[in-house]
Amino acid sequence: MICCTILGVALFAIFRQNYRLDNVPENNKDFISKLPDDILVSILLRTSTKDSIRSCVLSKRWRDLYKFVPSVNLRCTDLDKRGGDHDAHSSYLVTNRLRNYLLLRSGSKIRSFSFRCCEPRSSDRFESCVHSLARLGVEELVLHFSLPFRFSCHLLFEMQSLKYFHLKWCYLIRNWKSQKYCNSLQTLELTSVTVLYYGALDCIFSNCLSLESLKIEECTFYDKLWISGSLKSLQIKACKGVKEIEMDAPNLLKSLSVYTEGDFFQGKEIYAFRNLRRLDFSLCYRSRIDLLSMIPFLENCPLLQEFHVDANSVGYSGEQVRKDRAVVLHKELQRVEITGFEGTENEMEFASYIVKSAVALEKMHIFRCGKRYIGLNT
Repeated sequence: MICCTILGVALFAIFRQNYRLDNVPENNKDFISKLPDDILVSILLRTSTKDSIRSCVLSKRWRDLYKFVPSVNLRCTDLDKRGGDHDAHSSYLVTNRLRNYLLLRSGSKIRSFSFRCCEPRSSDRFESCVHSLARLGVEELVLHFSLPFRFSCHLLFEMQSLKYFHLKWCYLIRNWKSQKYCNSLQTLELTSVTVLYYGALDCIFSNCLSLESLKIEECTFYDKLWISGSLKSLQIKACKGVKEIEMDAPNLLKSLSVYTEGDFFQGKEIYAFRNLRRLDFSLCYRSRIDLLSMIPFLENCPLLQEFHVDANSVGYSGEQVRKDRAVVLHKELQRVEITGFEGTENEMEFASYIVKSAVALEKMHIFRCGKRYIGLNT
């Protein structure tokens, strides 16, 4: 709103310099409405979606402009006059109003669409909204639910122009009859998602052939998580129920980020990351992890260039991996960062191994404090 106010004042000042306003009647001084459509839409883009829709009552000039705003950010409370209490509004009413809004947008493209709501109890009505988004050519889609909602994979495959998808707080199910593909999806983020059926995530990998980046955070899976496809970047953090991870992602080049209690690399022979360039490990502070147990994992990443490990002060005093093991040289490793370092014998042995093996090492940073994420991208 501040940006719009400043922009409005600036535009009014420009027109005041170029036009004489002394002889113009008071009701004819609406120079803002005389601006081209693309400028007016740009002004609406800087307001909330709720306010941009309200602008349709200003005049005939503004009646349809909100329909051309390319980014939409809605909450269920925006679609109910009774305001912010989730218990006070009807999910059926919210879903119907969302569907009507998308129907009004027919013929104009929505590039980015974000919808945050409690459980949309009418799945049929919500599916019709997804179909409308598909016809509007949405490229970025964010769906956040306050209560668990069953989201079927086949809805994702309906949107052939989708490139980014973030799904939060729902049950992920699979429609076994779906045979469609989503070749445009490149980035997928799942937060607090529970996979109810085997094959639900596999269905996404097999039907989204262009998927390059996957982020899984605080999700619940069956005991085995199978990850495949053309992934280049993978992040796994604080997932529940997973006892085994099977990887079949030969193109995983960019980065792998894992929040783990140590079971991700202990007692496993891993050969799926030979092309990996960056590796991030955030070790759970509740566990006592032998850092030397990561060495076999590192040995299977011969092209690794950057390695970051956040030890979170996970002190270890048990039996360690043999110190006299042969050192495998990392000819590509150039940058190493270790945080949460307390200087224990186990940590010193691990740091010593890195120095000996990384023959091309350029920078190695060791910090006492662990990493703490306090905001987006920080």
